[in-house]
Amino acid sequence: ITVSTAGTYTVTATNSCGSAQATQTINTTTGPVANINSAATSFCAGSNLVLHATGSGSYSWTSGSTNDSLVVTSGGTYIVTSTTTCGTASDTITITQNPLPVALITPAGSTTICAGNSVVLNGSGGTSYVWLPTGASTNSISAATAGTYTLTAINACGVDTATSTVTIINAPVATITPASATTICAGSSVMLNASGGGTYTWSTGQTGNSISASNSGTYIVTATNTCGSSSVSITVTVDSVTALFTASPTSGVYPLPVNFSNNSSASAIAYAWDFGDNATSAVTTPNHTYQTPGAYMVMLTAVNANGCTDTYMLTITVLENPSILQIPNVFTPNNDGENDLFKVTSEGIVEFSCAVFDRWGIKMAELSAVNQGWDGRTSAGEPASDGTYYYVLKAKGAEGKEYDEKGFIQLIRK
Repeated sequence: ITVSTAGTYTVTATNSCGSAQATQTINTTTGPVANINSAATSFCAGSNLVLHATGSGSYSWTSGSTNDSLVVTSGGTYIVTSTTTCGTASDTITITQNPLPVALITPAGSTTICAGNSVVLNGSGGTSYVWLPTGASTNSISAATAGTYTLTAINACGVDTATSTVTIINAPVATITPASATTICAGSSVMLNASGGGTYTWSTGQTGNSISASNSGTYIVTATNTCGSSSVSITVTVDSVTALFTASPTSGVYPLPVNFSNNSSASAIAYAWDFGDNATSAVTTPNHTYQTPGAYMVMLTAVNANGCTDTYMLTITVLENPSILQIPNVFTPNNDGENDLFKVTSEGIVEFSCAVFDRWGIKMAELSAVNQGWDGRTSAGEPASDGTYYYVLKAKGAEGKEYDEKGFIQLIRK
């Protein structure tokens, strides 16, 4: 017989001699069963999930494990196979690994913006979002004020944060700050310092935030940054004063009183005189007497209200003796080395001129310095004839004495 159920089967065999029995117990074994049991079908990254196999027989996982439990740390499809003497059976489960939130802020443009503009900050990395300091719960916000913006990204596995800083650049406002007064003295300068921008261009063609101004005029600077440009001007005035004086007399014998006339510019408000002999004065128009011979350099320094100065100098000559002028009345130009020239002897003469004429008024010679002499020749270079000649002489001594002389001289060649 063919049996398909468990039990004890008895067979009775009979022949002519009698009968006999035999029994056989049949046990049935159930077919293999495989089941995967899990507390969940997903888990968060960084953790794990335990899969349990149930059923009958021995187990084999696709990972190679033969345990009835399997620890999984990544998402995927997991299969367990149960094996018995009656065959195999399998069960499949799909596990999803959910990512942790990774907050990310992606600006739609530069986070350095001009005042009055804004930049869109796009958030990602979660399923829901919270922004600070705005409190917005959208994934994107528009930022128009300077500061740090914090994004909190949230999903089933937790939270994460990211930050982005927005910087506001104001439109340039050009400013010029002089290092000192803008009214300066001739020959000096003032440093002009610009601020309020990123780069600077001056009306002089120079660049940089500072220039040195030494000329009168209006100086303009243009300050520029990424948000535009701005210009401002400043006026520099160059002031001056002129020191000037005359002296009367400028030379003479000692003791020599000298009157000084101050001809400095009207803007001068103070004066400093140095008479060259260790004497000084602050009087506008002083007088001074020189007691000893010598050459004295007189210096006047004039000062105006802005502190500008100028200096003028003049030499006063003080003589020990008065000037001397001696005019000969005869000379012998015969080349014997003695008295060959009509020549004036002098001391202390500072100005001199002398013209010689013949009896008919024809000019024979003209002398412009006391060290010059007439050699008895005509203006054409020919020897003049013996006879009487007429001279006209003008001179001035260092002490101020003036000479106006006329007379006759005798030319003798033999």
